[in-house]
Amino acid sequence: MFRPKYLLKDRLHYDLFSIVFCLLYGLLVGFSIMLDPKLGVVVAILPLSVWLVLVDKIFALYLMLALYPFQATPFLSQNLLGISGAKPFHIISILVLGACFYHDGELFFKQDTLRRKAIVYLGIYFAIYSIAVFRSLDYHQLLYELDPESFDSTIGKYLLTTYIRPSLYLIPFIYILNHITTKKDIEKIVVFLSMVLGVLSIAIVVVSVSEGIIFARRSYIVWQKYFGYHYNAIGVFYTILGPLVVLPAIKKRFWGLVNWCLALVAVVFLQSRTSLFLFIFGSLLMLFFLDRKKELIIFLSILFLMSFYYLPEFLLNTIQIGVESGDLDKIFTGRIDHIWVPLISEWLENPRLLFLGKGRFSMVTSSVYLKGIVIQTYSAHNAFVEFFLDNGIILL
Repeated sequence: MFRPKYLLKDRLHYDLFSIVFCLLYGLLVGFSIMLDPKLGVVVAILPLSVWLVLVDKIFALYLMLALYPFQATPFLSQNLLGISGAKPFHIISILVLGACFYHDGELFFKQDTLRRKAIVYLGIYFAIYSIAVFRSLDYHQLLYELDPESFDSTIGKYLLTTYIRPSLYLIPFIYILNHITTKKDIEKIVVFLSMVLGVLSIAIVVVSVSEGIIFARRSYIVWQKYFGYHYNAIGVFYTILGPLVVLPAIKKRFWGLVNWCLALVAVVFLQSRTSLFLFIFGSLLMLFFLDRKKELIIFLSILFLMSFYYLPEFLLNTIQIGVESGDLDKIFTGRIDHIWVPLISEWLENPRLLFLGKGRFSMVTSSVYLKGIVIQTYSAHNAFVEFFLDNGIILL
């Protein structure tokens, strides 16, 4: 640990120094916030982040992962000191990227064949994504006119939003792949990710109760207000981390079981069907692959009894959206006939679009979009369809 050597001689002196330093630092942060809230954030986060990198880069990674679900909240999404792109999460991400080169760190190159292949596949995917983004520069002005809140009219800020910022999300993956190698380290990162999801779950439950939306019809407005995300985007955290949350629970840890149940309650309150199904399915798969037959049988039995004898009405309404009509398009909330089929049909009629696509967010340039035939959104709401529209069948 990084500590002043002269203080280590006396534990009492070190403790006193720590207390006094924290008090003074807290006062500094407080006065900074009074002068300018954004300055207060800089004073509070930046020195701590740099110190964590100097002590041990794993701490900086933990800080980055802890902020991940909350980076779009109104408080953390503000540019610090008015500098474009200088959001707390972005700054910490850059610090973590730099930390990969300290403490005997390496960014990409490892002797392990499996890790090297993973980096190669990631590099190929990132190259495809990069090409798609730069191809979209031809119509980025159209994107700005359609949604000025999400896109910028200048090329620099457009790339900062649609290319640089998403690229930062790859940093934890690269770091974990190259530096979290031992079983002990893997267990630590799994436990920490479970704790982060637990904090997110508590926040979701609190917002749901305070806003009175538990039994109301699902709406993205509340989640956009507090988290800066659509409920489906928040649900992605549960889709990805759901299987990992199972691990602490099956190790006879009480908090792990409570954490998983809390995550289930949170994803139910989100009322995102896809997130709920994938969270439960991922948990079942994890139990199956770990050969935990006893827990798997108990889990399936509980799901069976709940699905037949008791489901909250609001959850039942969410799950049954469009089911009673028997119309597949209504079950998929209009995405088949009003997004996927018209767009895919137009791409199939044009050989160039069919084989090469047109670039990121290219659906907004289609004739069916400009004529208002498809839902006015710049996302196809399906990863495979969107990848096809952006890159064609050659790269699909």
